[in-house]
Amino acid sequence: MNIPTEFATMSPDVHVNLTAENLEYISDRIGEQFETKLAAMVSNVVKAILPEIIPELAKQVNSHLADRLKSLEATNTDLLNRIEALEVEQDRVHQYSRRNSVRFSGIPEKAGESTDELVLQISASIGGNLQLEEIDRSHHVGNHGNSSESNVNRPRDILVKLVTYRLRQKLYRNRAKLKTTNYKRCFINEDLTHKRSSLLFEARKLKKEDQIRDACTSDGNVLVRNTTESFALCLH
Repeated sequence: MNIPTEFATMSPDVHVNLTAENLEYISDRIGEQFETKLAAMVSNVVKAILPEIIPELAKQVNSHLADRLKSLEATNTDLLNRIEALEVEQDRVHQYSRRNSVRFSGIPEKAGESTDELVLQISASIGGNLQLEEIDRSHHVGNHGNSSESNVNRPRDILVKLVTYRLRQKLYRNRAKLKTTNYKRCFINEDLTHKRSSLLFEARKLKKEDQIRDACTSDGNVLVRNTTESFALCLH
């Protein structure tokens, strides 16, 4: 919209009646000028203060992130400790549930054989004299596998659960007598959790490497002995 020529050339002392369209036009032009100058002003101010603000903002952000990281690390450490404690407790409970059990290993398998009868025969050979009703249950465990030292199948273990802990201890304590029987290749071991079985395996590797003197188990605990005569509980 163009301002009429007569308005543009009038003296400032002359009073002019403006129409609504005139007022709208003037308002738009003033607004455009104001917006342009305001934008330029804001841009200049921002450019002037950014070099001072950015380092301070970066410092505050980095400080916040560092604090947050420390908090997350502390939480993570706490959670890991809790998980480890739960795993230790779970392993302890699982091991306790096996306190009446032992494993017979090294006994050749035969089709249709009764593991209960085998356990009774081996027990009698070492003076255990178990009765059938004292065996809660017995069965082979694990998969057939080939020995790394021979081409014959390695017999599976026989897991035996007795009705009382005392019967289990009596049988376990007489295990050394197997060396003087027809079951010289048979071994009676405690029924360990996977974690404790792995721990015992590592301890026996150390024994073969002459880094410790001996390794054994007692009530599900892995014990090692170095140059002294006493055993120490192996926790890790």
